[in-house]
Amino acid sequence: MNVSVKLNAPPQPARLPILGHVPQWRRNPVKLVTEAARCGDVVRLALPGRTYLLNHPRHVKHVLQDNHQNYRKGWVFDRIKPYWGESLLTADGEKWRQQRRRVQPSFKREHTVEFAPAITRRTHEMLARWDKAADSRQELLVYNEMTQLALVIIGDVLFGAELWANVSEMTAAVQAALRVLKSRVSALAPLPLWIPTSANRRFTSAMRTVNRGVSDIIAQNRWTGAERGSFLAMLTEARDVETGARMTEKHLHEETIGMLQQGHDTIGETLA
Repeated sequence: MNVSVKLNAPPQPARLPILGHVPQWRRNPVKLVTEAARCGDVVRLALPGRTYLLNHPRHVKHVLQDNHQNYRKGWVFDRIKPYWGESLLTADGEKWRQQRRRVQPSFKREHTVEFAPAITRRTHEMLARWDKAADSRQELLVYNEMTQLALVIIGDVLFGAELWANVSEMTAAVQAALRVLKSRVSALAPLPLWIPTSANRRFTSAMRTVNRGVSDIIAQNRWTGAERGSFLAMLTEARDVETGARMTEKHLHEETIGMLQQGHDTIGETLA
């Protein structure tokens, strides 16, 4: 006996013909996701690829924990990967598992509790600057302040590097690269980077600065990181618990860029 089961398609928020939810995603992704969440526990979004929004903890657990091997990170990370490489942020499948096995020991509690003094010190330094700015009635942009704070803390606790001297340049470069990447992620058909559009030129210039800064961080870590016990020093020495292999120079560079980019941007936006 053949038994057929009819599955109901997930609901979708109001969308435009052909363009779907792309204009809303580009204009205000938070608003789109918030409105979509009201449609149900599982919602289909008309974005590139097969995009769904999961709103119930049970479904999130099903995808991220119980059956993670059945799911990929998807089109967003496919578009980011050519620029950030195979970091823990973008990698999938076995490559992700290999990277995670190397990185995970560095985030043990005995390591992360050592971050607190640096976080506290950098925050006090920022607040002291704010007091001086208030005395002179100087206007400050909270988002810039928070992203710079996140960046120097990352320099201290993750890389064992002093980034404050060129933090403005690094912050500007990272933010410029992220703005272009976010635009490319939400575009229907992003143009190849070799086409010299103004956005592509800005991205190339910004990534040149970021790559140079990351190379300097890694080089500095070679001399001082091991002694200071930085995360990057631990990552450099880390071995895959199953294969015993160390991270290649290319992967180390890509992992550093991924942590620098997402670590400061996500935290900075949250704090702001």
